[in-house]
Amino acid sequence: MKLTQLNSDVVKCGFPISSLDKYLHLLIKYNLNVKIIDLSSNTVYNPDEFSYNSETDSLLLELSQLNVDELSIKEAYSKLEDFNNKANKILNFRN
Repeated sequence: MKLTQLNSDVVKCGFPISSLDKYLHLLIKYNLNVKIIDLSSNTVYNPDEFSYNSETDSLLLELSQLNVDELSIKEAYSKLEDFNNKANKILNFRN
């Protein structure tokens, strides 16, 4: 984790996206105001917005890469259940 004090009220904290869950939990535990900056799109998110967008992007990517011609009926049903669970998780971010 790399900390940079921008002024007396703002501290910037940077770490790899792979460590987000670990550090986000810690920062929220100490009741710190957290914003996530996606440098690839230069967008600022609150943690819930970031989770919503990340989960939505992940689900859409998984759906777009699915080759339905290669699935058995059992595999297709299992995938539908999995997609349904992931979609419900995403919808819960909004509520």
